Amino acid sequence: LSSSSAASDVYKRQDECTALGLMLLPAFPFACTPRNARIGVGCLVDSCFECNACQRGEENNCKKQVFTYNGRDWSGRAATPGRKTTLGGYSDKYVVHERFAVLIPKSYPLEAAGPIMCAGSTMYDPLRRYGATKGTRVAIVGLGGLGILGIKLAKALGCEVTAISRSVAKKTIATEAGATSFVVSVDPKSMREAKQAFDLILNTIPSSFDYRCLLYTSDAADEEDS
Repeated sequence: LSSSSAASDVYKRQDECTALGLMLLPAFPFACTPRNARIGVGCLVDSCFECNACQRGEENNCKKQVFTYNGRDWSGRAATPGRKTTLGGYSDKYVVHERFAVLIPKSYPLEAAGPIMCAGSTMYDPLRRYGATKGTRVAIVGLGGLGILGIKLAKALGCEVTAISRSVAKKTIATEAGATSFVVSVDPKSMREAKQAFDLILNTIPSSFDYRCLLYTSDAADEEDS
């Protein structure tokens, strides 16, 4: 069993959330190694399979979804021995429906599978959903784990990638990840130079902030309003 760990996983290990009945999502999906296959499991392990959301492939909107962590096993399909709730990557045995299992190639390192299935899929989805392709001008706002993977994925799709951060100190790591341009969000001159420069802006900042400063960097911004 291979699993990435973060703050939420530590709380789960201490079992501080289960007693309160809190819903806890895994910071990074875990990857397990069964007898005959290498399987990755994300945030969900079960759903009803019958509602409209499930039929559309949007099981994350199912009212009976079962989360990988602290999910209530209403159907008996995702049983964790001795418990009524799931324990995710801290289980020594786990049952997951094949609909939520992803086959990991033998050539792919397990230690890389967790971040790709979490941050990777989080960034890949909007890039594909909004048609990012060769020549698309993409801005990645925030340079944490999500932002850096977003830069790499956008670069791999052939996009022109710009990183936006409050600090010029992150310019090197952004460039190494594949960004060709860098904008300092707290520098008025730097922001003015990025006016209407992007086709797609992906914001990865986890806290609340006034995002209106980013709107005029979009090519869809009205000239008078920007």
